[in-house]
Amino acid sequence: MGSDAETQIARRAAQRLAGDIDPTLPDQVEQELAKDPLEQSHERPLDPISLGGLIVSLVSLGWTIYRDLKKDREAAQKAAMMQRLADRLREETRASGQLPRASERLLELNPQQQTLIIEAVAQEIVEEPLPGSR
Repeated sequence: MGSDAETQIARRAAQRLAGDIDPTLPDQVEQELAKDPLEQSHERPLDPISLGGLIVSLVSLGWTIYRDLKKDREAAQKAAMMQRLADRLREETRASGQLPRASERLLELNPQQQTLIIEAVAQEIVEEPLPGSR
């Protein structure tokens, strides 16, 4: 995962979602965060992605989108920014260009779970101060 902020967001989102989605979600996220991306071979068969991997992937994509949006709209309200970010995450995962394996896993969940995960990730991202703004 890219930055310390992304790591903290993924952990908070997993804690927040554990009671509603899966009590092992924080452990799944920790396992995903501990993985060395250089050790992963792109030639091996696709493993089913865990919810932890989904959270980490969504946070990474969402944090990138949010930083771009934040640069353009510094004065935007957090609630409006969170909704816009959640909408973009939905669009990006459905398009499956950014997160093909993760978006497949997201689409396996029921609509309420999809909404809960995306909105929790978006809210945690929006509440995280951008580097240098503390």
